[in-house]
Amino acid sequence: MTTTRSTPHSSRDAASERDGTELSWLGTRVARFLLRRMVGPRRAGGTREIRLAKFGIDVADADCRARITGVLRAFFGGFETGLLSPADVRTTNDLATAVDTLAPAEHCERLFAPFWHEGAAMAAGARDLLRLRSRARTLARFGAEIAAVGDPFRFLRYVGLGFWLGFRHGTRARCVDAAAAALAERGLRHLVHDGYGFQVGFFTLRKRPRVVESLRRFEGFARESAFNGVGRSLWFFYMDRPDVGLLRARSFEGDALAVIGGMGLAAAFTRIDQLAIAYAVADELQRAERAAFEKGIRIALYCRHANDRRLLDRCVDDLPPALATRARADLAHAVAVGDATSASDEFIAEFHAGCAVAPS
Repeated sequence: MTTTRSTPHSSRDAASERDGTELSWLGTRVARFLLRRMVGPRRAGGTREIRLAKFGIDVADADCRARITGVLRAFFGGFETGLLSPADVRTTNDLATAVDTLAPAEHCERLFAPFWHEGAAMAAGARDLLRLRSRARTLARFGAEIAAVGDPFRFLRYVGLGFWLGFRHGTRARCVDAAAAALAERGLRHLVHDGYGFQVGFFTLRKRPRVVESLRRFEGFARESAFNGVGRSLWFFYMDRPDVGLLRARSFEGDALAVIGGMGLAAAFTRIDQLAIAYAVADELQRAERAAFEKGIRIALYCRHANDRRLLDRCVDDLPPALATRARADLAHAVAVGDATSASDEFIAEFHAGCAVAPS
C-alpha cells in the first residue's frame, strides 16, 4: 500500500502573509475538504493513501500499479502543496539551478517530478477561487507568475490549468475554450484543451460515457488536443493491456487517431525509463495508428528533454543500441520542430503536425 506525504501546514506561510495570498480559515477548511474528496483522508503521520480503485483503475501488473501510484502520489502532492503551502513550490530560478532536485525529495522521486509540478499548477486556479479571485485574474497572471518563460515544467503547468478548468466548469466546454483564448501565451492555449480532455477522461468518462460530446464542441485543433488528453488518460487504465486500450481508443471513431496519439505520449512519458515498451506498442500498429502513436512518443521525449535532460539522456543510454539510436533521432526531430514553431501563435498545433512526420 502506497501513500503520499503532504507538506506540514502547522506554521503559517510567511511568504503568503507578505503577499496577501494566505487562505482564510474557511478557505483552508474548504481546501482540505477538496483534498479528502479527491485523494482520501489524511492518515496518522500526515500521509494520504493512494487507492487506485478510487479512480476506477484495476491494472493487474505490479510494476504498472506502482508506476501509476507514483504518478498520482506526485500529482496530488504537488496539488496539496500548491493549495495549502504555495511558498514551498519551487520557483523558476530554483528549478533552473537545481536540476537534481526538481521536486522536493519528501514529495516524490525525480522520475515523477513533472507530475508534482503539474499538480502544483492546478492548485493555482483552485487557490485563487478560494480567495475569491476572478478567473480572469488567474489567467492574467498565469504566464508571468506560474508558468514563466524558462520554467522547465512550463508546458505541464498549462496542462495543469486545463485540469483545474475541468473541475471548475465540468462539461461547459465553451467556458474552457474562453479561458484558453484569454491566455496571453496564445501559442500554448491548446495545452489547456489537452489538460481538460485528460480531466474528463480520467475523472468522468467511465461514469458518464456521453461526456465526450462536450469535447466535440471544440473547433479545429482544440478538439484534437482535447482528445489527445483523453488518450493520455486512457493509458493509466490500460497500461498493462495496451491492446485493449487501443480497442477502446478506436471506439472514438473520428477522434480515434488523436486519442491514440495521446496514448503514445503517455506511454513514453510515464515510462521514460522503459521506452522499449512504448516503441514495442508502436511497432504492432498499422500505418496511420503507428504514426499517431509515434508522434506521441516524440512529444513525450521533447517534454522530458525540457524537464530534465540528464535524466532523459540516462534513460536513452540504457536502451539497446538500435533503440537508443531511434529514440535520439525522434528527440532530435522533435527539438528541431519545436525550435521552428515555438514562436508561432499556433505553436502546439504546428508542433503536433511536425512531430507526426517521421525523422528523415
